[in-house]
Amino acid sequence: MSKKKILIIGYGFVGQNIYKKLDKNLFDVTVLSPHIEDKPEIGFVRAKLQDLSSIKDLDLENIIIVHTAHVGYPLHDQDTLYREVEENLSPFLLLLDLAKDKKNCRIIYISSGGAIYGKPQQLPVTENHPLQPISFYGLCKKYMEEALHLYSIQYNIEYDIVRPSNIYDFNWKTGKKQGLISALVKSIEEKEAFYLWGDGSAKKDYIHVECFSEAIMQIATTQASNSVFNVSANKSYSTKEIISIVEKKYGQKINIIQKEVKNQDISEIRLDNTKIKNHIQYNLRTDIF
Repeated sequence: MSKKKILIIGYGFVGQNIYKKLDKNLFDVTVLSPHIEDKPEIGFVRAKLQDLSSIKDLDLENIIIVHTAHVGYPLHDQDTLYREVEENLSPFLLLLDLAKDKKNCRIIYISSGGAIYGKPQQLPVTENHPLQPISFYGLCKKYMEEALHLYSIQYNIEYDIVRPSNIYDFNWKTGKKQGLISALVKSIEEKEAFYLWGDGSAKKDYIHVECFSEAIMQIATTQASNSVFNVSANKSYSTKEIISIVEKKYGQKINIIQKEVKNQDISEIRLDNTKIKNHIQYNLRTDIF
């Protein structure tokens, strides 16, 4: 049996961990990203999605594209709709235009499980919850989901949309922001103060990157759903609880400086994972580890 071809677009926190998780005996993996070495190993293409010459050189037939790339994050200081459209939506539309004419080109799009829903109307949040983002990041994710769905209707592109909860890893070393846990670890390791927005009572759910990557691999080995899935542990922790967990793990106290809550903060969100558990063998840990 020939290997399934997978193209991972984006080689940041999520992309790197999905790449490590994929069984290379099952998949022929290629990575496209501007953030790789100048002389990458075989299977790595150093380019942006906007670099059409590089994209057109790739064989996009009989392939699964795992799209993890996104420039920016919620509450980004430079979070404007213009920037989101220029740096994220437009390149994604270029990809869809190339994919629509390819045979058996399937897309697994990594969306957002928090920013795209906005303030929850009920908990846990199911995939049918209204999409009411309160940031330009979330709005752009919504546009990208809707574009993929429309291309599927018009050009029969098969897809899966994945909305993860907050993905974390204590061992992720980067200068970029990658969620609350990595920021707290950075504060400990670099002996810096941690700025806490609000009183620490806001609650979110978290999923370890290894569990998330395993889910993506299983989705890739399962027939395309042309649907949307929350991928989460369906268990929420307050910011105070996360701070306590990190302090206990490292045996150190964190210098907390409290700041006024931001308007875009959500008091609590927890994603229902029933649908994904019925779609794949989804065994995961709900505790923070």
